[in-house]
Amino acid sequence: MTAVHRRRRLGPLEWIVVAGLVLLVAWTAWLGVRGAGAAERLAALPGRADELQEALVSGDLASAERAADDIRVAAHEASDLTGDPVWRLSEGLPWLGANLAAVRGSAGVATALADDALPPLVASASRIDPSSFGVHDGAVDLEGIVASQQALAQVADALADARDRATGIDVARTVRPLRSALGELLPRLDELTETADALERTSVLLPSLLGGDGARTTLVLVQNNAELRASGGVSGALVLIRADDGRIELADQASGGELARFPHSVLPLDVATRSLYGEVTGRYVHDVNLTPWFDTSAQLAAEMWEQRRGGRVDQVVAVDPVLLAYLLEAIGPVEVRGVELTASNAVEVLLSDSYARFPDPTDQDAFFADVAQAVFGQLLHADASAADGIVRALVRGGDEGRIRIWSSHEADQTLLAQTSLDGIPASDAAGGPTALLVLNDATGAKMDYYLTGEVEASVCRAADGTAVVQIAVEIGNDAPEDAARSLPAYVTGGGAYGVAPGDASTLVAVYGPVGARVLAATLDDVATSGASVVDRDRPVFQVRMTLSPGETQRLVVEFIVDDAPEQVTVNLPPTVRPVTLRQLPGAC
Repeated sequence: MTAVHRRRRLGPLEWIVVAGLVLLVAWTAWLGVRGAGAAERLAALPGRADELQEALVSGDLASAERAADDIRVAAHEASDLTGDPVWRLSEGLPWLGANLAAVRGSAGVATALADDALPPLVASASRIDPSSFGVHDGAVDLEGIVASQQALAQVADALADARDRATGIDVARTVRPLRSALGELLPRLDELTETADALERTSVLLPSLLGGDGARTTLVLVQNNAELRASGGVSGALVLIRADDGRIELADQASGGELARFPHSVLPLDVATRSLYGEVTGRYVHDVNLTPWFDTSAQLAAEMWEQRRGGRVDQVVAVDPVLLAYLLEAIGPVEVRGVELTASNAVEVLLSDSYARFPDPTDQDAFFADVAQAVFGQLLHADASAADGIVRALVRGGDEGRIRIWSSHEADQTLLAQTSLDGIPASDAAGGPTALLVLNDATGAKMDYYLTGEVEASVCRAADGTAVVQIAVEIGNDAPEDAARSLPAYVTGGGAYGVAPGDASTLVAVYGPVGARVLAATLDDVATSGASVVDRDRPVFQVRMTLSPGETQRLVVEFIVDDAPEQVTVNLPPTVRPVTLRQLPGAC
């Protein structure tokens, strides 16, 4: 007899299990498909953004509009794929939910940028284009800049909002690829936001600085980094520029030596400036920028110019030969006294070769002044095609601290204070604690052409719970071993100020965070003493390093701070050879 097997029907509980499995598979498939689609669209955005930037810079508005449309479509599709109820509900799941929320947040940031930042950017591209901020035939188009202000403000606000939204995305619990992608997004947004803010402020500042509301005079200090000062170097040449409604002309010029010395400081000096840098800060135009506070330096220089040359100085700008080299790359070479200066040789010619070519210091100062006049003259009458390169040179110089601006007009100075161009280190409240390295020549010559520098910064908590910021500064003299014989006496100083020829002597001042206190200092691992004061609420420790060719010394200064942040920002001086900075883990 054959047995008959009947299929057993599933019970209610089993049906629930099966239904749950089917639902789980469907749920997972839904999330997987939509997640893959969102990821694909988000991954395409950086490439589209590069296309947009290239199109805007080149003035190809049609391509810019297409790239912006592609970004907008991709961002909205990614947002739609991650915004349905299933996705939102799944964000409550352990582990997986954090990743889903991060993807949706990224799509939201992209959509906000596409909707709020791109339209005003592209619609006003012809006015926002960097070439609008350039000099054409001795004048700047102030009307175009003013017309761009509203659009630039909209772009800056939209980028700031997007950055805030991106900062709010919780990436700590996301998978590594997503965490890495979001880690790249934030710095890029920060950079874009800073650029947009700078452009917006520039659109407001430039018309004022260039005489949009009446004629302005600007005193330009061309600094010589071979003889270091806090903001770059001694003022080897001074140029007075007059601007009226955007039209610019060279009004006067002088070498630093022509202003000569003053019997007393032309303006009162505060106690910290006198203690650290001396009365000479207010008596010699070469020394006004011993202090790192450019508002002080500028007012002293303006007063000296007015007393010796007459007239009124509305604003003061400091630049250096490295910036001049950046500008020559855009405007082409200039020839001065039979010497051709190009982007590749300007720094070496001005800060080294000229001392052998012109042994008389008076001739050196005159050559420096003539070069400044030639570069500025060519800049004012540069071809329109050079505008983009000029803007890039100025932006690069600003980032490196090679341009500093002070205005006697309160409204302008308030705007400048929101930038890095005012030459005043950012307040600690602006983005965490900041420190400052100041280097001033003590050789009395031009040996800083050979100076090298490295800075290491770390923040840690000592065993007793004290928060400590440690700044280590290593300075070197890279001059030839036979510098005493092979270099001109004007470069080595010839021992005139008590420094052996070939040696380089530098006053090294380390400014700590606002409100901090100096804890300890060592020089080559040996406890050292030095000048220690408080300057504008910052503790300062200053020592003198004197180095023979090939020699280095290492100064380490520790500051007690109220809290222990992840790292401290260090403002570095604009030297001939850039000082390098490394952030190190705490090692108290």
